[in-house]
Amino acid sequence: MKNSTIPYGYSVQNGQTVVVAAEKDVVKRIYLGYLAGSSPNRIATALNSAGIAYRNARRWNKNTVYRVLDDARYRGTDEYPSILCAETWDAAAAKRKQNSCPYMDAGFLTIRKKLVCANCGGKLTRNWEKSKIARWECPACGMQTEGIEDAATRYQVVAKLDALCQNHDPIQCPRQSKPIDLECIRLEREFKRMASAPAAKPSELDSLIQQITQLQYKNIDPKGCLFATEQIRLALDKLQPGQCKNKELEALFKQIVSKVILFKNGTVQLKLKNDQIL
Repeated sequence: MKNSTIPYGYSVQNGQTVVVAAEKDVVKRIYLGYLAGSSPNRIATALNSAGIAYRNARRWNKNTVYRVLDDARYRGTDEYPSILCAETWDAAAAKRKQNSCPYMDAGFLTIRKKLVCANCGGKLTRNWEKSKIARWECPACGMQTEGIEDAATRYQVVAKLDALCQNHDPIQCPRQSKPIDLECIRLEREFKRMASAPAAKPSELDSLIQQITQLQYKNIDPKGCLFATEQIRLALDKLQPGQCKNKELEALFKQIVSKVILFKNGTVQLKLKNDQIL
């Protein structure tokens, strides 16, 4: 058996696969770190900083960490002694499955076009200078995010959209302060003045009533919030629970999301086309 085909943590001695004690501890460290919330990239960085090498003195990277996380042989087989208990491996596998995002290919490009700064609403630009993971910067206010993997941003967006597919109740038209329409006030005063005059002309009063009614109707939904909210609900109604995958989610994103608001710590909020923020 070639050494390259043997998972990290094992070696062959006298024709038998045995556990390498030092590597066993590293495998456990990777799994525990991942389950505690560390990304594969951060785990790799921590191992390299601690002077722990991968096979053949190579440095760790996110791909080698993923290789360890994806290998079920650590649970133990007829050929490979167990390094992890089944519960630990299963928990990590479940998390990997949960974090695998249904958005694929150009999915993040679609999201990127709508990324805005949480501080000022300005467009964000990438900065790779200080980190191997992209940071986002706002040229307008200077806000800079932590290093954020595209998959993490994408996962948050997908999770919010998927939650809406399962439950439409959170979709509401945001409360709007009623705008003060000075023209409407002026016309109402004019109407009162003319109506109290002895020589008031019905045609002129009718004309004023029509103008006032049009302005009042316009002010009921000045930003089109009610209409946009109804359009969002209709878009969600077309999707059945369990159908929110891949192309359906990307189409829904384009249809109902106006902005993706990104905070310094990588947290994401969605601004829908009815101005609601989730």
